Amino acid sequence: MGFNSYAFIFLFLPFVWTLFYLIARTKGPAVLWLVGASFVFYAWNDPLLISVMGVSLLVNYAFALKMKPESTELSTSGKRFFLLGVTLNLALLSFFKLAASYGGHYQIAFESSLQVGFPLALSFLTFQQILFLSELKNGNTEKPRFLNYCLYMIFFPQLLAGPLVKPQHFFQQFADDKFFKIRWDFIPAGLTLIALGLFKKVSLADPIARFADSAFNAAQAGAVLTTGEAWSGALSFSFQIYFDLSGYADMAMGIALLFGLRLPWNFNSPYKADSLIEFWRRWHITLSQFARDFIYIPLGGSKNSFLMQGICLLSVMTLTGLWHGAGITFIAWGILHGFFLIVNHAWRRISPEKVSADQAVWVLWTKRFATFISLALLWVVFRAENIDTALSMWKSMAGMQTNVVTGINNIKIGEDRLWFLAVLVWLAPNSREWMVRFFSSIDPTHSSKAEKSISSAKYVWRCNEYWAAFLAMLFIVALLQLPESREFIYIQF
Repeated sequence: MGFNSYAFIFLFLPFVWTLFYLIARTKGPAVLWLVGASFVFYAWNDPLLISVMGVSLLVNYAFALKMKPESTELSTSGKRFFLLGVTLNLALLSFFKLAASYGGHYQIAFESSLQVGFPLALSFLTFQQILFLSELKNGNTEKPRFLNYCLYMIFFPQLLAGPLVKPQHFFQQFADDKFFKIRWDFIPAGLTLIALGLFKKVSLADPIARFADSAFNAAQAGAVLTTGEAWSGALSFSFQIYFDLSGYADMAMGIALLFGLRLPWNFNSPYKADSLIEFWRRWHITLSQFARDFIYIPLGGSKNSFLMQGICLLSVMTLTGLWHGAGITFIAWGILHGFFLIVNHAWRRISPEKVSADQAVWVLWTKRFATFISLALLWVVFRAENIDTALSMWKSMAGMQTNVVTGINNIKIGEDRLWFLAVLVWLAPNSREWMVRFFSSIDPTHSSKAEKSISSAKYVWRCNEYWAAFLAMLFIVALLQLPESREFIYIQF
Protein backbone atom coordinates (compact mmCIF):
# COMPACT_ATOMS: atom_id res chain seq x y z
CA MET A 1 0.00 0.00 0.00
CA GLY A 2 1.93 2.98 -1.28
CA PHE A 3 0.79 6.57 -1.65
CA ASN A 4 -0.12 5.70 -5.25
CA SER A 5 -2.74 3.07 -4.45
CA TYR A 6 -6.52 3.05 -4.16
CA ALA A 7 -6.28 1.47 -0.71
CA PHE A 8 -4.21 4.33 0.64
CA ILE A 9 -6.08 7.18 -1.05
CA PHE A 10 -9.65 6.04 -0.41
CA LEU A 11 -9.37 3.85 2.72
CA PHE A 12 -6.30 4.28 4.88
CA LEU A 13 -5.73 8.05 4.69
CA PRO A 14 -9.39 9.17 5.12
CA PHE A 15 -9.95 6.69 7.97
CA VAL A 16 -6.78 7.65 9.87
CA TRP A 17 -7.43 11.38 9.40
CA THR A 18 -11.09 11.21 10.47
CA LEU A 19 -10.52 9.14 13.60
CA PHE A 20 -7.49 11.23 14.61
CA TYR A 21 -9.52 14.42 14.76
CA LEU A 22 -12.48 12.67 16.40
CA ILE A 23 -10.28 11.75 19.39
CA ALA A 24 -7.87 14.71 19.18
CA ARG A 25 -9.37 16.40 22.27
CA THR A 26 -7.46 13.84 24.34
CA LYS A 27 -3.88 14.17 23.14
CA GLY A 28 -2.51 10.88 24.45
CA PRO A 29 -4.93 8.60 22.56
CA ALA A 30 -4.64 10.79 19.45
CA VAL A 31 -0.86 10.42 19.36
CA LEU A 32 -1.17 6.70 20.08
CA TRP A 33 -3.60 6.42 17.16
CA LEU A 34 -1.14 8.04 14.72
CA VAL A 35 1.70 5.84 15.97
CA GLY A 36 -0.45 2.73 15.61
CA ALA A 37 -1.64 3.79 12.16
CA SER A 38 1.98 4.32 11.09
CA PHE A 39 2.87 0.82 12.29
CA VAL A 40 -0.07 -0.59 10.32
CA PHE A 41 1.03 1.34 7.21
CA TYR A 42 4.56 -0.10 7.37
CA ALA A 43 3.35 -3.60 8.26
CA TRP A 44 1.07 -3.52 5.20
CA ASN A 45 4.07 -2.68 3.03
CA ASP A 46 6.70 -4.82 4.76
CA PRO A 47 6.00 -6.96 7.87
CA LEU A 48 9.75 -7.40 8.45
CA LEU A 49 10.12 -3.68 9.11
CA ILE A 50 7.87 -3.78 12.19
CA SER A 51 10.15 -5.98 14.29
CA VAL A 52 13.24 -4.08 13.19
CA MET A 53 11.52 -0.75 13.79
CA GLY A 54 10.31 -1.78 17.25
CA VAL A 55 13.79 -2.82 18.37
CA SER A 56 15.32 0.33 16.89
CA LEU A 57 12.85 2.61 18.67
CA LEU A 58 13.33 0.95 22.05
CA VAL A 59 17.12 0.81 21.88
CA ASN A 60 17.58 4.36 20.60
CA TYR A 61 15.18 5.81 23.14
CA ALA A 62 17.09 3.99 25.87
CA PHE A 63 20.29 5.60 24.58
CA ALA A 64 18.54 8.98 24.58
CA LEU A 65 17.62 8.51 28.25
CA LYS A 66 21.22 7.73 29.09
CA MET A 67 22.57 10.56 26.96
CA LYS A 68 20.43 13.35 28.30
CA PRO A 69 20.54 13.66 32.07
CA GLU A 70 18.93 16.60 33.80
CA SER A 71 22.15 18.62 33.68
CA THR A 72 22.77 20.87 30.69
CA GLU A 73 26.12 19.38 29.73
CA LEU A 74 26.48 15.93 28.26
CA SER A 75 28.58 13.67 30.47
CA THR A 76 31.39 11.41 29.30
CA SER A 77 29.11 8.39 29.62
CA GLY A 78 26.47 10.27 27.61
CA LYS A 79 28.94 10.82 24.79
CA ARG A 80 29.79 7.13 24.86
CA PHE A 81 26.13 6.22 24.57
CA PHE A 82 25.84 8.62 21.62
CA LEU A 83 28.74 6.98 19.81
CA LEU A 84 27.40 3.52 20.64
CA GLY A 85 23.95 4.48 19.37
CA VAL A 86 25.30 5.82 16.07
CA THR A 87 27.51 2.74 15.65
CA LEU A 88 24.68 0.29 16.28
CA ASN A 89 22.35 2.15 13.91
CA LEU A 90 24.94 2.06 11.13
CA ALA A 91 25.76 -1.58 11.88
CA LEU A 92 22.09 -2.54 11.57
CA LEU A 93 21.77 -0.69 8.26
CA SER A 94 25.02 -2.19 6.94
CA PHE A 95 23.89 -5.70 7.87
CA PHE A 96 20.71 -5.46 5.82
CA LYS A 97 22.36 -3.52 2.98
CA LEU A 98 25.05 -6.19 2.58
CA ALA A 99 22.45 -8.93 2.82
CA ALA A 100 20.48 -7.28 0.03
CA SER A 101 23.61 -7.01 -2.11
CA TYR A 102 24.08 -10.79 -1.80
CA GLY A 103 20.55 -11.52 -2.90
CA GLY A 104 19.21 -11.60 0.64
CA HIS A 105 21.48 -14.43 1.80
CA TYR A 106 24.23 -14.54 4.42
CA GLN A 107 26.48 -17.60 4.31
CA ILE A 108 26.72 -18.74 7.92
CA ALA A 109 28.30 -22.21 7.78
CA PHE A 110 29.36 -24.30 4.82
CA GLU A 111 26.21 -24.80 2.70
CA SER A 112 23.72 -23.23 5.10
CA SER A 113 22.64 -19.61 4.72
CA LEU A 114 20.46 -17.06 6.47
CA GLN A 115 17.68 -15.54 4.41
CA VAL A 116 17.51 -11.79 5.09
CA GLY A 117 15.31 -9.26 3.33
CA PHE A 118 15.89 -5.51 3.33
CA PRO A 119 13.19 -3.73 5.35
CA LEU A 120 11.57 -0.82 3.56
CA ALA A 121 12.30 2.59 5.11
CA LEU A 122 15.21 1.28 7.19
CA SER A 123 17.66 3.71 5.58
CA PHE A 124 15.64 6.77 6.46
CA LEU A 125 14.76 5.42 9.91
CA THR A 126 18.48 4.95 10.59
CA PHE A 127 19.37 8.48 9.47
CA GLN A 128 16.45 9.93 11.42
CA GLN A 129 17.69 8.14 14.55
CA ILE A 130 21.22 9.46 14.06
CA LEU A 131 19.86 12.95 13.44
CA PHE A 132 17.84 12.78 16.66
CA LEU A 133 20.75 11.52 18.78
CA SER A 134 23.03 14.18 17.32
CA GLU A 135 20.61 17.04 17.96
CA LEU A 136 20.06 15.73 21.50
CA LYS A 137 23.82 15.60 22.08
CA ASN A 138 24.25 19.16 20.84
CA GLY A 139 21.46 20.44 23.05
CA ASN A 140 19.23 21.46 20.13
CA THR A 141 16.27 19.41 21.30
CA GLU A 142 14.85 18.07 24.55
CA LYS A 143 14.14 14.48 25.44
CA PRO A 144 10.52 13.85 24.37
CA ARG A 145 8.01 11.45 25.81
CA PHE A 146 8.23 7.98 24.30
CA LEU A 147 4.99 8.19 22.29
CA ASN A 148 5.93 11.61 20.92
CA TYR A 149 9.36 10.27 20.03
CA CYS A 150 7.79 7.32 18.20
CA LEU A 151 5.51 9.63 16.22
CA TYR A 152 8.47 11.80 15.23
CA MET A 153 10.39 8.76 14.06
CA ILE A 154 7.74 6.82 12.15
CA PHE A 155 5.09 9.35 11.07
CA PHE A 156 3.93 7.56 7.93
CA PRO A 157 3.98 10.40 5.35
CA GLN A 158 7.75 10.88 5.49
CA LEU A 159 9.65 7.78 6.54
CA LEU A 160 9.59 5.64 3.38
CA ALA A 161 11.66 8.06 1.28
CA GLY A 162 12.13 11.19 3.40
CA PRO A 163 12.37 14.01 4.02
CA LEU A 164 14.61 13.73 7.06
CA VAL A 165 13.13 16.00 9.71
CA LYS A 166 15.08 17.64 12.53
CA PRO A 167 13.45 16.98 15.91
CA GLN A 168 13.09 20.66 16.81
CA HIS A 169 11.25 21.30 13.51
CA PHE A 170 8.77 18.54 14.39
CA PHE A 171 8.31 19.09 18.11
CA GLN A 172 7.83 22.85 17.83
CA GLN A 173 4.79 22.23 15.66
CA PHE A 174 3.67 19.28 17.75
CA ALA A 175 3.74 21.38 20.94
CA ASP A 176 1.27 23.83 19.40
CA ASP A 177 -2.33 23.07 20.40
CA LYS A 178 -3.32 23.77 16.78
CA PHE A 179 -1.86 20.38 15.90
CA PHE A 180 -4.84 18.71 17.56
CA LYS A 181 -7.37 20.90 15.77
CA ILE A 182 -8.33 20.74 12.13
CA ARG A 183 -6.38 23.38 10.25
CA TRP A 184 -8.96 24.25 7.62
CA ASP A 185 -6.47 26.52 5.85
CA PHE A 186 -4.07 23.55 5.55
CA ILE A 187 -6.62 21.16 4.01
CA PRO A 188 -6.89 22.74 0.51
CA ALA A 189 -3.10 23.16 0.30
CA GLY A 190 -2.55 19.57 1.39
CA LEU A 191 -5.04 18.20 -1.15
CA THR A 192 -3.41 20.36 -3.84
CA LEU A 193 0.03 18.89 -3.20
CA ILE A 194 -1.37 15.36 -3.05
CA ALA A 195 -3.07 15.82 -6.44
CA LEU A 196 0.05 17.36 -8.00
CA GLY A 197 2.31 14.67 -6.59
CA LEU A 198 0.07 11.83 -7.68
CA PHE A 199 -0.16 13.27 -11.18
CA LYS A 200 3.62 13.65 -11.42
CA LYS A 201 4.16 10.07 -10.34
CA VAL A 202 1.36 8.26 -12.16
CA SER A 203 0.92 10.37 -15.31
CA LEU A 204 4.46 11.66 -15.92
CA ALA A 205 7.05 9.41 -14.28
CA ASP A 206 5.50 5.97 -14.81
CA PRO A 207 4.52 6.31 -18.50
CA ILE A 208 8.01 7.45 -19.52
CA ALA A 209 9.50 4.52 -17.57
CA ARG A 210 8.66 2.01 -20.29
CA PHE A 211 10.81 3.94 -22.77
CA ALA A 212 13.73 3.77 -20.37
CA ASP A 213 13.10 0.07 -19.70
CA SER A 214 13.05 -0.85 -23.39
CA ALA A 215 16.47 0.73 -23.99
CA PHE A 216 18.22 -0.52 -20.85
CA ASN A 217 16.74 -4.02 -21.10
CA ALA A 218 17.84 -4.32 -24.72
CA ALA A 219 21.37 -3.12 -23.88
CA GLN A 220 21.54 -5.56 -20.98
CA ALA A 221 20.51 -8.40 -23.31
CA GLY A 222 23.46 -7.56 -25.57
CA ALA A 223 21.74 -5.45 -28.23
CA VAL A 224 23.72 -2.65 -29.84
CA LEU A 225 21.64 0.50 -29.64
CA THR A 226 21.66 3.35 -32.07
CA THR A 227 22.57 6.81 -30.82
CA GLY A 228 18.93 7.89 -30.81
CA GLU A 229 17.80 4.76 -28.94
CA ALA A 230 20.47 5.18 -26.28
CA TRP A 231 19.74 8.85 -25.72
CA SER A 232 16.02 8.09 -25.57
CA GLY A 233 16.64 5.55 -22.79
CA ALA A 234 18.98 7.82 -20.82
CA LEU A 235 16.74 10.88 -21.06
CA SER A 236 13.62 8.86 -20.30
CA PHE A 237 15.12 7.57 -17.06
CA SER A 238 16.40 11.04 -16.19
CA PHE A 239 12.85 12.40 -16.38
CA GLN A 240 11.35 9.29 -14.78
CA ILE A 241 13.40 9.55 -11.58
CA TYR A 242 12.92 13.34 -11.53
CA PHE A 243 9.12 13.24 -11.54
CA ASP A 244 9.08 10.12 -9.35
CA LEU A 245 10.94 11.80 -6.48
CA SER A 246 9.21 15.12 -7.08
CA GLY A 247 5.84 13.40 -6.89
CA TYR A 248 6.72 11.63 -3.66
CA ALA A 249 8.01 14.86 -2.08
CA ASP A 250 4.76 16.66 -2.96
CA MET A 251 2.55 13.88 -1.63
CA ALA A 252 4.53 13.56 1.61
CA MET A 253 4.25 17.32 2.18
CA GLY A 254 0.54 17.31 1.31
CA ILE A 255 -0.37 14.36 3.55
CA ALA A 256 1.48 15.95 6.49
CA LEU A 257 -0.40 19.21 5.93
CA LEU A 258 -3.71 17.35 6.33
CA PHE A 259 -2.54 16.57 9.87
CA GLY A 260 -1.37 20.13 10.50
CA LEU A 261 2.37 19.52 10.06
CA ARG A 262 4.81 21.23 7.70
CA LEU A 263 7.62 19.02 6.47
CA PRO A 264 10.78 20.58 5.05
CA TRP A 265 10.94 20.99 1.28
CA ASN A 266 12.89 18.10 -0.18
CA PHE A 267 12.90 18.90 -3.91
CA ASN A 268 13.50 22.22 -5.66
CA SER A 269 13.78 21.95 -9.46
CA PRO A 270 17.21 20.25 -9.47
CA TYR A 271 17.40 20.19 -13.28
CA LYS A 272 17.35 23.98 -13.22
CA ALA A 273 20.70 23.86 -11.42
CA ASP A 274 23.56 25.53 -13.25
CA SER A 275 26.17 23.22 -11.75
CA LEU A 276 26.46 19.81 -10.15
CA ILE A 277 27.16 21.53 -6.83
CA GLU A 278 23.84 23.33 -7.10
CA PHE A 279 22.10 20.11 -8.17
CA TRP A 280 22.91 18.45 -4.86
CA ARG A 281 21.48 21.43 -3.00
CA ARG A 282 18.18 20.89 -4.80
CA TRP A 283 17.93 17.07 -5.14
CA HIS A 284 16.65 15.20 -2.07
CA ILE A 285 17.61 18.24 -0.05
CA THR A 286 17.45 16.78 3.45
CA LEU A 287 19.50 13.72 2.48
CA SER A 288 22.16 15.96 0.89
CA GLN A 289 22.21 18.11 4.03
CA PHE A 290 22.62 14.97 6.15
CA ALA A 291 25.63 13.87 4.07
CA ARG A 292 27.11 17.36 4.32
CA ASP A 293 26.64 17.69 8.09
CA PHE A 294 27.64 14.18 9.11
CA ILE A 295 30.33 13.26 6.57
CA TYR A 296 31.63 16.20 4.53
CA ILE A 297 32.01 18.80 7.32
CA PRO A 298 33.46 16.36 9.93
CA LEU A 299 36.07 15.33 7.34
CA GLY A 300 37.08 18.98 6.96
CA GLY A 301 35.12 19.87 3.84
CA SER A 302 36.00 23.15 2.16
CA LYS A 303 38.25 24.21 5.05
CA ASN A 304 40.92 21.83 3.78
CA SER A 305 43.25 22.30 0.86
CA PHE A 306 41.79 21.70 -2.57
CA LEU A 307 43.36 18.22 -2.64
CA MET A 308 41.84 17.27 0.71
CA GLN A 309 38.52 18.83 -0.29
CA GLY A 310 38.53 16.58 -3.35
CA ILE A 311 39.21 13.53 -1.18
CA CYS A 312 36.30 14.56 1.07
CA LEU A 313 33.99 14.91 -1.91
CA LEU A 314 35.00 11.51 -3.28
CA SER A 315 34.44 9.95 0.15
CA VAL A 316 31.02 11.53 0.57
CA MET A 317 29.80 10.58 -2.88
CA THR A 318 31.20 7.04 -2.69
CA LEU A 319 29.32 6.53 0.56
CA THR A 320 26.22 8.07 -1.06
CA GLY A 321 26.53 5.53 -3.86
CA LEU A 322 26.92 2.71 -1.33
CA TRP A 323 23.84 3.93 0.50
CA HIS A 324 21.79 3.52 -2.67
CA GLY A 325 23.13 -0.01 -3.11
CA ALA A 326 26.27 -2.08 -2.60
CA GLY A 327 26.40 -3.04 -6.30
CA ILE A 328 29.30 -1.88 -8.42
CA THR A 329 27.06 0.37 -10.54
CA PHE A 330 25.99 2.44 -7.50
CA ILE A 331 29.58 2.68 -6.29
CA ALA A 332 30.70 3.80 -9.74
CA TRP A 333 27.83 6.33 -9.84
CA GLY A 334 28.97 7.80 -6.53
CA ILE A 335 32.64 7.95 -7.52
CA LEU A 336 31.81 9.61 -10.85
CA HIS A 337 29.65 12.18 -9.09
CA GLY A 338 32.55 12.87 -6.74
CA PHE A 339 34.93 13.34 -9.66
CA PHE A 340 32.51 15.64 -11.49
CA LEU A 341 32.06 17.71 -8.30
CA ILE A 342 35.85 18.10 -8.02
CA VAL A 343 35.96 19.34 -11.61
CA ASN A 344 33.06 21.68 -10.82
CA HIS A 345 34.92 23.18 -7.84
CA ALA A 346 38.11 23.51 -9.87
CA TRP A 347 36.22 25.31 -12.65
CA ARG A 348 34.78 27.76 -10.16
CA ARG A 349 38.28 28.65 -9.06
CA ILE A 350 39.50 29.54 -12.54
CA SER A 351 36.35 30.84 -14.28
CA PRO A 352 35.43 34.55 -14.20
CA GLU A 353 32.96 35.40 -11.45
CA LYS A 354 30.95 37.98 -13.36
CA VAL A 355 29.50 38.17 -16.86
CA SER A 356 27.80 41.05 -18.64
CA ALA A 357 24.02 41.45 -18.52
CA ASP A 358 23.79 40.56 -22.22
CA GLN A 359 25.63 37.30 -21.64
CA ALA A 360 23.98 36.34 -18.35
CA VAL A 361 20.97 34.50 -19.81
CA TRP A 362 23.01 32.58 -22.37
CA VAL A 363 25.65 31.66 -19.80
CA LEU A 364 22.97 30.48 -17.37
CA TRP A 365 21.23 28.25 -19.91
CA THR A 366 24.54 26.89 -21.21
CA LYS A 367 25.46 25.89 -17.67
CA ARG A 368 22.04 24.34 -17.09
CA PHE A 369 22.25 22.35 -20.31
CA ALA A 370 25.79 21.13 -19.58
CA THR A 371 24.74 20.13 -16.06
CA PHE A 372 21.69 18.25 -17.32
CA ILE A 373 23.70 16.34 -19.95
CA SER A 374 26.24 15.40 -17.27
CA LEU A 375 23.42 14.15 -15.05
CA ALA A 376 21.85 12.14 -17.88
CA LEU A 377 25.20 10.42 -18.48
CA LEU A 378 25.57 9.67 -14.78
CA TRP A 379 22.01 8.36 -14.46
CA VAL A 380 22.96 5.69 -17.03
CA VAL A 381 25.27 3.88 -14.63
CA PHE A 382 22.73 4.35 -11.82
CA ARG A 383 19.99 2.67 -13.87
CA ALA A 384 22.10 -0.02 -15.55
CA GLU A 385 22.14 -3.50 -14.04
CA ASN A 386 25.89 -3.84 -14.60
CA ILE A 387 28.91 -1.92 -15.84
CA ASP A 388 28.87 -3.61 -19.26
CA THR A 389 25.35 -2.31 -19.89
CA ALA A 390 26.37 1.20 -18.85
CA LEU A 391 29.45 1.13 -21.10
CA SER A 392 27.37 -0.09 -24.02
CA MET A 393 24.84 2.70 -23.48
CA TRP A 394 27.60 5.34 -23.24
CA LYS A 395 29.25 4.09 -26.43
CA SER A 396 25.93 4.27 -28.27
CA MET A 397 25.24 7.75 -26.92
CA ALA A 398 28.66 8.87 -28.17
CA GLY A 399 28.07 7.27 -31.60
CA MET A 400 31.04 4.96 -31.11
CA GLN A 401 29.29 1.62 -31.66
CA THR A 402 30.13 -0.45 -34.71
CA ASN A 403 27.85 -2.78 -36.66
CA VAL A 404 24.74 -0.88 -35.64
CA VAL A 405 21.62 -2.10 -37.41
CA THR A 406 18.62 0.20 -37.09
CA GLY A 407 15.07 -0.98 -36.50
CA ILE A 408 15.79 -4.41 -35.00
CA ASN A 409 15.91 -3.68 -31.26
CA ASN A 410 12.24 -2.75 -30.91
CA ILE A 411 13.20 0.22 -28.71
CA LYS A 412 10.34 2.57 -27.86
CA ILE A 413 11.35 6.20 -28.38
CA GLY A 414 9.06 8.78 -26.83
CA GLU A 415 10.43 11.88 -28.55
CA ASP A 416 7.25 13.93 -28.10
CA ARG A 417 7.02 12.97 -24.43
CA LEU A 418 10.65 13.92 -23.85
CA TRP A 419 10.13 17.40 -25.32
CA PHE A 420 6.99 17.86 -23.24
CA LEU A 421 8.72 16.81 -20.00
CA ALA A 422 11.72 19.00 -20.79
CA VAL A 423 9.43 22.03 -21.14
CA LEU A 424 7.80 21.21 -17.78
CA VAL A 425 11.14 20.77 -16.04
CA TRP A 426 12.79 23.96 -17.33
CA LEU A 427 9.95 26.40 -17.93
CA ALA A 428 7.08 25.49 -15.61
CA PRO A 429 7.06 26.68 -11.97
CA ASN A 430 7.66 23.98 -9.40
CA SER A 431 5.36 23.11 -6.50
CA ARG A 432 7.30 25.33 -4.14
CA GLU A 433 6.80 28.32 -6.44
CA TRP A 434 3.14 27.46 -7.06
CA MET A 435 2.47 27.30 -3.31
CA VAL A 436 4.62 30.26 -2.23
CA ARG A 437 1.62 32.41 -1.25
CA PHE A 438 0.32 29.74 1.12
CA PHE A 439 3.64 28.92 2.79
CA SER A 440 4.64 32.57 3.10
CA SER A 441 1.36 33.28 4.85
CA ILE A 442 1.81 30.59 7.51
CA ASP A 443 5.58 30.99 7.94
CA PRO A 444 7.33 34.12 6.62
CA THR A 445 10.73 32.40 6.95
CA HIS A 446 9.64 29.39 4.89
CA SER A 447 10.27 30.96 1.46
CA SER A 448 13.15 32.93 0.02
CA LYS A 449 12.90 36.57 -1.04
CA ALA A 450 12.99 35.53 -4.70
CA GLU A 451 10.04 33.19 -4.18
CA LYS A 452 8.04 35.78 -2.26
CA SER A 453 8.52 38.25 -5.10
CA ILE A 454 6.47 36.02 -7.42
CA SER A 455 3.56 35.63 -4.99
CA SER A 456 1.37 37.90 -7.14
CA ALA A 457 2.01 35.96 -10.36
CA LYS A 458 -1.01 34.48 -12.12
CA TYR A 459 0.27 30.93 -11.83
CA VAL A 460 0.57 31.07 -8.02
CA TRP A 461 -1.93 28.78 -6.32
CA ARG A 462 -5.02 30.24 -4.75
CA CYS A 463 -7.81 28.53 -2.91
CA ASN A 464 -10.57 29.10 -5.44
CA GLU A 465 -12.89 27.16 -7.72
CA TYR A 466 -10.64 27.49 -10.79
CA TRP A 467 -7.68 25.85 -9.11
CA ALA A 468 -10.00 23.26 -7.57
CA ALA A 469 -11.35 22.32 -11.01
CA PHE A 470 -7.86 22.14 -12.53
CA LEU A 471 -6.50 19.96 -9.73
CA ALA A 472 -9.58 17.74 -9.77
CA MET A 473 -8.92 17.08 -13.44
CA LEU A 474 -5.28 16.14 -12.74
CA PHE A 475 -6.38 13.91 -9.87
CA ILE A 476 -8.97 12.07 -11.98
CA VAL A 477 -6.46 11.53 -14.80
CA ALA A 478 -4.00 10.07 -12.29
CA LEU A 479 -6.64 7.84 -10.72
CA LEU A 480 -7.52 6.35 -14.10
CA GLN A 481 -3.86 5.38 -14.59
CA LEU A 482 -3.33 4.15 -11.05
CA PRO A 483 -3.62 0.38 -11.80
CA GLU A 484 -0.50 0.64 -14.00
CA SER A 485 1.51 2.67 -11.51
CA ARG A 486 4.86 1.48 -10.15
CA GLU A 487 6.52 1.64 -6.76
CA PHE A 488 8.33 4.87 -5.95
CA ILE A 489 12.00 4.50 -6.90
CA TYR A 490 13.55 5.82 -3.68
CA ILE A 491 11.52 3.47 -1.48
CA GLN A 492 13.84 0.60 -2.44
CA PHE A 493 16.84 2.45 -0.99
